[in-house]
Amino acid sequence: MACHGSVRAGRVLSIDEMRELLRSLDTTDFRGNCPHGRHVVLELSLAEIERRVGRR
Repeated sequence: MACHGSVRAGRVLSIDEMRELLRSLDTTDFRGNCPHGRHVVLELSLAEIERRVGRR
């Protein structure tokens, strides 16, 4: 049940839904993982982001 209402891969969100997710994240007490141990927040360096989107 913990992940039942979660956003699943491939689901397209509206801008309003994205904003609401970020707003609710600001008010949630969490440790960066879901109850199953999956990461919900990742920190990437600028170099890693550029590498992932093909900019060098």
